[in-house]
Amino acid sequence: MRQHRSAVATSDDLRRQLAAAEAAADGVAERLRRAQTDADNWKKKYEDMVQEAKNDILKESMAWFLSSFRKRTAEKLAALQAENALRATRRVAEEANRDNLRDELARTQAELDRAMTTIRQLEGSVQSQDFRPLILFLWQETLGDTLEAQYRNILIELETARDENSALKTKIRRQYKQIELLTREFLLFIRICRLFQKAYFKMAVFSFVLLFSNFSAKWISFLDT
Repeated sequence: MRQHRSAVATSDDLRRQLAAAEAAADGVAERLRRAQTDADNWKKKYEDMVQEAKNDILKESMAWFLSSFRKRTAEKLAALQAENALRATRRVAEEANRDNLRDELARTQAELDRAMTTIRQLEGSVQSQDFRPLILFLWQETLGDTLEAQYRNILIELETARDENSALKTKIRRQYKQIELLTREFLLFIRICRLFQKAYFKMAVFSFVLLFSNFSAKWISFLDT
């Protein structure tokens, strides 16, 4: 009987211990569940913070990259615009120089045409043996010195003009030399014509005809070039 009572007491004690253990286990499980929930919450917050930091860094990096890209693009665009403006200015200057040279060449050609017309008129006077208009004309040309002055002004302007067109420069230099030669020969032609006023009339006429023929041939050759 005592053993039975002792066994019952032991059984009750074990039941109480089991109940206490189950209650303790339930408490531990609840605390564990809460801890897991807190851990999940902290993990979520940490992940959110990390993702937010990554997003901020990415935004800052993209902003810096876009700013740097815009700056480099603006600098390149400004350089290209400046280069294009410089090229346009050079093209305008080159076109202006070419136009000036064309105008100078046109004026030179007009002067040469006028001189050629004058030479033909002089040739007609020589052939008609009427030397008075010839002497009067040469005397006026000598006093006025307009032809040589005009040629010299043209030469000075052509020398100071700058142009990168080698063909025009070559033609100008060739005309420069030919104009210098023709100017000297024309002055010599004038001096010889003055001999018509002196006693050596026949000798002067002979020299005049020879020099005038050579002079006319050179003028024609010069105009053909």
